[in-house]
Amino acid sequence: MKHLKLPVALIAALFWGAMWGATGPANAADTKFPSNNVTVMIAFSAGGPVDLFGRLVAAHVGRHLPGNPSVVVQNKPGAGGVAAANYLYNVAKKDGSVFLVTIAPFTNQFIGRRNVKFDTAKFYWLGSLNISQTPYVHKRLGVRTAADLMKVDKQIVIGGLRPSSSRDLRMRSFLESLGITNYKYVTGYRGTRPIRIALMRNEVNFSDESVVALAVDLKSDFEAGTIIPLGQSGLTRGNKRIRDPRLAGVPMAAEAIVAAKGESVRQSLPFRGMRMVESMVALGRAIVLPPGVDPAVAAMLRKAVDALDTDPAFQRDAQRVTGGTRMELVKGADAQRFAVNIGNLVRKDAEAVQYLIDLTSKKKK
Repeated sequence: MKHLKLPVALIAALFWGAMWGATGPANAADTKFPSNNVTVMIAFSAGGPVDLFGRLVAAHVGRHLPGNPSVVVQNKPGAGGVAAANYLYNVAKKDGSVFLVTIAPFTNQFIGRRNVKFDTAKFYWLGSLNISQTPYVHKRLGVRTAADLMKVDKQIVIGGLRPSSSRDLRMRSFLESLGITNYKYVTGYRGTRPIRIALMRNEVNFSDESVVALAVDLKSDFEAGTIIPLGQSGLTRGNKRIRDPRLAGVPMAAEAIVAAKGESVRQSLPFRGMRMVESMVALGRAIVLPPGVDPAVAAMLRKAVDALDTDPAFQRDAQRVTGGTRMELVKGADAQRFAVNIGNLVRKDAEAVQYLIDLTSKKKK
């Protein structure tokens, strides 16, 4: 898991805000929220990026719910988010008093498939975080662009989490789209922090993190040219993916690969697999309710999460996490449609999905 360095005051503010709920007037014309307490379940351990985002939501969402219910945080890590998603879908109360913040669970359902007992399209989506990911190398590898990777005389060594991780699948399909299959895949790191250390020790030379991580945690290494981003998955705007403004000079991963290999690469399995993974992680951090919640109650929660996007207090705290840039949220209704579209995409290109499934059991040494 990645760990973002935050001021102690901000961590305390998020903790107490999440524990007791933020105070402030709700819309008196709205029907009172049926529960006095809301639990924000977070599918990963405390201190990581999903946890920090979940606590931001928890610290502010109560102000936008009628009656200002108190909001508490519960971390439920396990199986890359599957444990919490299974619990929410099958066990948690269906009264609106529990919702989940997790990494978008599409890869778990359609590629990992182990012990998955949920359907991503049947969750009630409250919203999601818009986020861009970027593969990067250490400067000692001697490359500046994706095309340079095809000519490098050193072995490319990936620092991985687990074979079914969307991050690892994205990196491996990126390399294989370029025709690079002789890379070394070192998996089993417990988060991206140990991978960063391994990168600086020359144990690995290829990694992948969010643009936020490059702008905050890795800012000095990025500005010094120690780490070099080669592409990015981009942000979702409407029905398009665009470059994150913080890496405006870095091409989209697909652009970089097409520039290196030509238009015909778009038909290759690795390229289609990479684009599939990019689609599956486009929503970044998901905020979801279990199926079966009363529609009126679910609508209240969706409205409250939607309101965070333009909430000055939420955005003020968020900028301390993002390094000073605005945090973009995808509205719940848009995220719901996106979840349905992912299922359609999976059915449309089953061959690319199978390529990714095969990649999870394909060991590289």
